[in-house]
Amino acid sequence: MIGPLKLLSCSRLLEPYWRRSQCLESGSSSLQQLSVLTALAYFMKLMKSNKERQNTGRDLLLYIAIALLIAGVAGGYGVYLARKGEEPNFKNDWSVTVATAALVFGYAIRHGRRLRKLWSFWAIWFALLVAHFAILLPILSRMEKVPLVLIGLIVPLEVFIVYPTLDFVVGHLDSRHP
Repeated sequence: MIGPLKLLSCSRLLEPYWRRSQCLESGSSSLQQLSVLTALAYFMKLMKSNKERQNTGRDLLLYIAIALLIAGVAGGYGVYLARKGEEPNFKNDWSVTVATAALVFGYAIRHGRRLRKLWSFWAIWFALLVAHFAILLPILSRMEKVPLVLIGLIVPLEVFIVYPTLDFVVGHLDSRHP
């Protein structure tokens, strides 16, 4: 299995090719952003315990297929912009907001197995998801360029807010109805 450091060093090897295309002179390259997101996905995969691991071959193929799809879209877009003679102008406000929501709320669903059958879990989950977009998107939209590193800062903070809130509220509502 390729480690995240090996993955990041591989992206640095390919960087001169991307720079030659004059497509990515504006700062961070799409390949670097892709490697950061892939490294985040890899670390989240490592968080699973060995007991929960089933069908690892199928999961690995799925992760590879998703990574190839993302890399293909990013590469195709880079070639498209290079042929057009434009530089990418990504603000990343929506990217960071959606990525943090997917990580925080996706894992909340996954780890809340005992709560998934309760309507109160889904009601609070949806309310917190709406609050996530209503608070985070206006803040990030005011920034000129949003670095993807914010994903690594926002996710742990949100986990410490969302998970205890879900447990407390759903537990409180569930205890009232035996």
